[in-house]
Amino acid sequence: LIEETEGRTIPEIFTDDGESGFRVIEARVIQDALENFHGVLSLGGGAVLTESTRHALKDHPVVLIDVETDELVRRVTKSKTVRPLLAGDPAGRITELKAQREPLYREVADLVVDTDPYSPAGATAHLVVRLAAQWQNPELRA
Repeated sequence: LIEETEGRTIPEIFTDDGESGFRVIEARVIQDALENFHGVLSLGGGAVLTESTRHALKDHPVVLIDVETDELVRRVTKSKTVRPLLAGDPAGRITELKAQREPLYREVADLVVDTDPYSPAGATAHLVVRLAAQWQNPELRA
C-alpha cells in the first residue's frame, strides 16, 4: 500500500526521505487503511514505533505473529525483499530492532501467536484456530 500510494519502492523512500520520512508516510497509509479497508492488514516491523499508529490500532484486533530471533534471521536472509534497516548485519540489526519493537507490539496485541514450529501453511492453520478460540473466549490470551 505504501509503494502504491507513493509511486516509489520502500528502498527509494528510505533513500529519498530517510526512516523518519518513511514513518510519516507509513502512519498516514496505515491510518487510511484502518479506516477504509476491511480485511487483514499486515504491518511492517517498525509500524508500532509511531505513537499515532499504536493509538489507531487499539480500536482494531491486533495479532502479533511471534518468531524467535534465529528463525526470523533465517526467514529474512532467505527472502528477496529488500529491507533497508537490515543492511550490513541482518542478525545484529534484527536482534536490536526486535528488542526495541517487541514491547510496543505486545502493548497493542490482543493475541500473540508463536509460529516458530510451523510451516507457512501450518502457521496459518494454527493462527485460524487461535483466532477462533479468541473470538469465542475474549479472556483467552497467549
